[in-house]
Amino acid sequence: QNHDCRKKEQCQTNPDDDLKQVFRYIAPAGRYHLNLKRPYHRSLLRMLLKTCDHGGLTPETAFFNISYSLGTYHSPVKKDDVWQVPQQGFLSASFSPIKHSSAPIDAVDAWDFEDVVHRYRGSRKFR
Repeated sequence: QNHDCRKKEQCQTNPDDDLKQVFRYIAPAGRYHLNLKRPYHRSLLRMLLKTCDHGGLTPETAFFNISYSLGTYHSPVKKDDVWQVPQQGFLSASFSPIKHSSAPIDAVDAWDFEDVVHRYRGSRKFR
């Protein structure tokens, strides 16, 4: 389902939407459509932000293709070790907790399997 949260009619959610928004600890990457009035969706956003913390990433690096119904979306800040997330609006964003290598793709020898695996493991949060 394609959402553009700048168009309010496309951002309506129903209770069944919670079944589609599931946090997977091992593989949290994906596209999320969150109604921030819903406590479960705010908790989901906090879990994604905690994943950034554990992986050494900033929210600005991990979230992309962001659409927010209330205008410009600003990354939440931490207060007393708790992420302060907005409590209203619809947020659609893609999330990737993988650290992207700064090495040019040409520098990787595709036939050097050991190097490919080493780079892959180095880009993953879980080793």
